[in-house]
Amino acid sequence: VSLALATSSSTHRINSVGEPQSEGAATVRVSPLATGGRFELKGKDAGGAKIELTVACPVFAGVEAEGG
Repeated sequence: VSLALATSSSTHRINSVGEPQSEGAATVRVSPLATGGRFELKGKDAGGAKIELTVACPVFAGVEAEGG
């Protein structure tokens, strides 16, 4: 999981990729919804702040190959 959020008053970062330099921790759940889906992230940033994020996508586009 890699997530960076910034507001006018604070920044939060979760990065569980690239041990041993990980920051914070999180779990992600993906649930199908019709032709799209819903992503739910729950975790804590490196400073221990609680992060909960939900993104709903009504439609997923087709898969495109990238990077060769």
